[in-house]
Amino acid sequence: EQASKIKAIFESGTHVMWTVNRNMEYTSFNQNFSDAVQEISGKAPLINEKVSQPEATPPNDQLGKLWLEKYNAAFAGKAIEFVSDRVNRNGETVYRQIYLHPIYHEDKIVEVSGMGIDITDKINSEEKIVNQAAKLGAIFEGSSHYIWTTDKSSRLTSFNKNFVDLIKKTYG
Repeated sequence: EQASKIKAIFESGTHVMWTVNRNMEYTSFNQNFSDAVQEISGKAPLINEKVSQPEATPPNDQLGKLWLEKYNAAFAGKAIEFVSDRVNRNGETVYRQIYLHPIYHEDKIVEVSGMGIDITDKINSEEKIVNQAAKLGAIFEGSSHYIWTTDKSSRLTSFNKNFVDLIKKTYG
């Protein structure tokens, strides 16, 4: 019964979850992790497969070094959090918030657990907001009109260069 509960937790939701031993081999993972690896590399991971095998991860030395550094820090006892971005086979960038935590057995770190949360929509939305703000700023500053904003108390909160020029021209 306890094993069923753990499996239900492990397989529920949208998080990718996995564990790695000191030999940098996968020791467990959920279906979401398997699907994510397959989406990126074209091949599902296997238990006891080395994390660094080309079939398991895209061939990229910098990416491999980054992950190795993160795993080593977790094996040193640190909880690690970072954002990873990968391009899937459709050419789309997928962003995940990654959490790595040491797994202890009798006061020794024996494995590292990993969990990833897809934050692609959040990142894309933030990028759209930044782009929209830049466009609005360009319109605001590039307009030949006098543009200003005020708060509820009628205090100026922002204005464009033309408005500044008008004030200088009018009031010196």
